[in-house]
Amino acid sequence: MNALLELTGVTKRFGGLTALEGVSLSVAQGMIHAVIGPNGSGKTTLFNIISGIYTPTEGEVRFAGAAVTSMPLHQFAAMGLARTFQNTRLFASMTVRQNVLAARHGRAHPWRFDQENARRVEEIIQFVGLGDVADTNAASLPQGQRRLLEIAKALALEPRLVLLDEPHGGLNHAETARLIEVIRQMHARGMTILLIEHEMEVVMTLADRITVLNFGEVLAEGSPAEIQRNEAVIEAYLGRADSEAELHTQVGRAAEGTGAPLLEIADLTVRYGDIEAVRKVSLNVGTGEFVALLGNNGAGKSSTLKAIARLAQASGSVRSPATN
Repeated sequence: MNALLELTGVTKRFGGLTALEGVSLSVAQGMIHAVIGPNGSGKTTLFNIISGIYTPTEGEVRFAGAAVTSMPLHQFAAMGLARTFQNTRLFASMTVRQNVLAARHGRAHPWRFDQENARRVEEIIQFVGLGDVADTNAASLPQGQRRLLEIAKALALEPRLVLLDEPHGGLNHAETARLIEVIRQMHARGMTILLIEHEMEVVMTLADRITVLNFGEVLAEGSPAEIQRNEAVIEAYLGRADSEAELHTQVGRAAEGTGAPLLEIADLTVRYGDIEAVRKVSLNVGTGEFVALLGNNGAGKSSTLKAIARLAQASGSVRSPATN
């Protein structure tokens, strides 16, 4: 299968920091290719190089057979490459429709507000499921719809390749299901997709092929099944104790010193507008305990800590019996 995107020996240094080292990557036409890796592994730097925001220190990027390593940013859209951002970049004071219309400017030169552009904008808005809020300002949208609007802006460029940078971040279960369906429909319409994502359910559901980055280098590449079985990938994500006995010893040490309850949390719920970030979380922390909160991006970890520290409004109860 022909490669639509090829990276060869790409290295990116920021002063004395090497963010990427000798990364080679091939994304086949018509595929959904995922890039995963721990935080700080170089995933977003990779996207910034592919989309022309950064110039690599070494190496080459080719898109549709043409070298694009030092190409001006505005030429990428004309070639059929579009991207979304981990932190949505919308025109907050403009409506959904106006945001997508503005994005069309990157495709039509000179830009014209004509019936054809208007028709295509309406099609895109309906496609991502935002028809009911087309006249709503972007600032008023919940996180799930902001993510979909970010994708709609990318689609306004009529891209051949779409780079999706953690589109799942902050979404609830229903929003995640909608996102997966939209990406599947994009793929069904012939788009090639390169996806950065921490949520493994999304990656394993969608990806045809996966590249794993770790400390700026390619750790592994293969099918979802191959990546799931790869010992180096498992170790990079989870770490490994030297032995099962050591693991049990570590767990035992973590539990030592427990005593009277220091913190009691019951039915903690945190909402941001229509988004339910935390739902009925209950947990106890005893004196001397070391308690860890684990979960994927968007699982509600930071919101839980903010609620405990009174930095976010919440329902439920947070109390410290030991200080009463």
